[in-house]
Amino acid sequence: VLKGVLFASNEQRDFMTLRYFDLSTGTSCEVVSESEMAWDVEHIAASGDAKNTVVVYNVDGCSQAFILRARDPASGPAGLRTELKLAFTGVIDVLQLDSAGTTLGISAISANAPTDTFTLDLASAAPPVRWTEAEVGGLNPLRFVTPSLVRFPSFDNRSISALVYFPPGEGQARAPVIIHPHGGPEGQHRARFSPMIQFLVLELGVCVIDPNVRGSDGYGKEFVNLDNGKNREDSVKDMGAVMDWVEQSPRLDSSRIAVWGGSYGGYMVLAGLVHYSDRLVCGIDMVGISNFVTFLENTSDYRRDLRRVKYGDERDPEMRAFLLSISPLTNAHKIRRPLLIVQGANDPRVPQSEARQIRDKVVENGEEVWYMVAADEGHGFAKKSNVDAYQAALVAFCKKHLLPAAEVNDLTITNNLTIKSEQGEPQAKKPRT
Repeated sequence: VLKGVLFASNEQRDFMTLRYFDLSTGTSCEVVSESEMAWDVEHIAASGDAKNTVVVYNVDGCSQAFILRARDPASGPAGLRTELKLAFTGVIDVLQLDSAGTTLGISAISANAPTDTFTLDLASAAPPVRWTEAEVGGLNPLRFVTPSLVRFPSFDNRSISALVYFPPGEGQARAPVIIHPHGGPEGQHRARFSPMIQFLVLELGVCVIDPNVRGSDGYGKEFVNLDNGKNREDSVKDMGAVMDWVEQSPRLDSSRIAVWGGSYGGYMVLAGLVHYSDRLVCGIDMVGISNFVTFLENTSDYRRDLRRVKYGDERDPEMRAFLLSISPLTNAHKIRRPLLIVQGANDPRVPQSEARQIRDKVVENGEEVWYMVAADEGHGFAKKSNVDAYQAALVAFCKKHLLPAAEVNDLTITNNLTIKSEQGEPQAKKPRT
């Protein structure tokens, strides 16, 4: 019987590896090395006698589970023995073994289904038993789309991965595309059910691409730090590599690409429009950073120093000049496409001033700007009425600019939320190629 603790750590490693701390000696050792499994451990479940241990890894945004060999001379050194067949593509949130160590309980959200509960008999090859059927509002869950995992080289040949939600039906007309950068910037797109993405794919026929650009979590300490400080725009170049991949896909229409993101993903939207307006048709920015200096000066005190580590310290004159030079607000004259801006009036992280200042500059360009503010929201929308209005505006905006042949429905807006469409005097635009 093991008399110690199984845990995960990335001390002196790039990834979170599985380790064992011996209570009797006070020493620890690596159970499964980075060379054996170069992904982060995210869950560990062990039976009381340690004969069965299940380890879950975050592999390119999806959970993969393995049984660990027992630590005894007959079986050799501990290591990953068998990958468990989970019968879903998604993310495990809860993992637990029964007292006998033979039945595994799992709570997981799939890419094409909300959270459900499963059990798995470790002694047999039987598929998992599903105990719940998540509520999907009467929709047919068999229609929901599972993303494809793709990899492509970026500007420096570094491999970037993305989850791609293709509309069903190959051989049809090329689909328009929404590139959807995540927030953080240390976030990670994972194979989790998103009703909004499923709607865009199934009802509007849009391909949604969730890229994990450099700076994303889940790919090791080196990768998550590749966009720090003066490397900030390298992650924007990764988004350009997504567009290169779209151009090579026979299923996608590279002349109809939009970009949509929130928080740091909102910055990526604005930066994408600065650098790639000639390759995009529109952008949707929710609570995004428009100027790194004003953001750092005005964000809440509790998080300012943490963000300085990632973005750079605006109090340093050289770094301040750099941050201003790359900020979308400084380069707003390069934004030549329609923009939807969504903001909570009480945002403690990215203040409303970030939204107002980029709105004013883009309107000066003569571009169409839809500006939505919820008086009773903060960093993102939480109240259902506001979420509904935001999603309705997003769909209407996409129908108008990404799907020009589609009919645009009228919007119903609640009393706590205002949306305003503004457009300045049009200026000469660079034609799309």
